[in-house]
Amino acid sequence: MTDLASAVAELKASIDSLRAELVRRDVYESDQRGIAARIDTVGKDVGDLEKRVEKNEDDRKADRRLLIAAFVAPLLLYVLNLYTASQGAA
Repeated sequence: MTDLASAVAELKASIDSLRAELVRRDVYESDQRGIAARIDTVGKDVGDLEKRVEKNEDDRKADRRLLIAAFVAPLLLYVLNLYTASQGAA
């Protein structure tokens, strides 16, 4: 009988230690909701950053076009002037 009593005592002790380690379901679900909310927030932040990067890339493209136009247009006008001047002289 002492073996049975000691086995029951050990089983109770192991059940108590497991119970101390368990997390209640409502606490676990609350933690999961918090994690999901943080993930959603991070996802929105990443989306905002992607939009900013795309806008910056578009702005850089527009700036490059402007710089090219600022250098090419005067050069073309100069070449056109030279051409018309040479046609008039000939």
